[in-house]
Amino acid sequence: MDPRLRARRIAVQRAAGRRRLRRLLVLVGLLAVVASALAVTYSPGLAVEELHVSGATHTPVAEVLEAAGIEVGDPLVWSDTGAARRRIEALPWVASAEVRKRWPHGVAIEVRERVPVAVVTGADGAGWLVDGTAQVLGPLAAPTGLVRLEGAPPVHRAGERVEPAWRAAVHVAAALPPSLAARTASVAMVEGRPVLRLAPSGEVRLHDTSQLEEKLLAALTVLDEVPVEEVAVLDVTVPDAPVVTRNPR
Repeated sequence: MDPRLRARRIAVQRAAGRRRLRRLLVLVGLLAVVASALAVTYSPGLAVEELHVSGATHTPVAEVLEAAGIEVGDPLVWSDTGAARRRIEALPWVASAEVRKRWPHGVAIEVRERVPVAVVTGADGAGWLVDGTAQVLGPLAAPTGLVRLEGAPPVHRAGERVEPAWRAAVHVAAALPPSLAARTASVAMVEGRPVLRLAPSGEVRLHDTSQLEEKLLAALTVLDEVPVEEVAVLDVTVPDAPVVTRNPR
């Protein structure tokens, strides 16, 4: 082989070797940087030291923290706040939650709880609270003044929902103005239609939940003029033309 060609081939091979070596050194350097960065994220200097929960009134703080799945000592960088939020929002009383990292050591959890609007009877015979979405929140711990869902199928556990046939009754209970709720003993479903059972007697027939605000206002207006004990039936199917059937004297 021509010495000049051989020398040229050797020079090319050496240049290629040097390029491979440089690439290898760069890769090793990058791996070292990544390893160092990972080590920092797992270091005590960036570990969770404080978890703060706000807004949890009916849900125990310990239950919120357990659902979050984030503990003191966990690396803050790798704490999955999105997954924590979803788990917290699966708790019966929780309507929504926000989970935020507070650098360098904290996690803040803000909970917005559901608002009960009615009471339904449980399979155990006790009262259970229900919110406006028909979700069962938990057992009734003390009198609340909320209306009852009269005749609704019994519920068994927190987190389940009232049967669809009773969603209209829940909708009515959630929409009741306070002054009308004070005169209402329960909300029933009669032949698939929502009815207010007044206290001490009488009823308000709504027919359905269309124009619900107007119907409830019409009922309240009539009851402000006619003593509730005199009302046998108040029909507000047409809110502009309520019909009152009085109890015989």
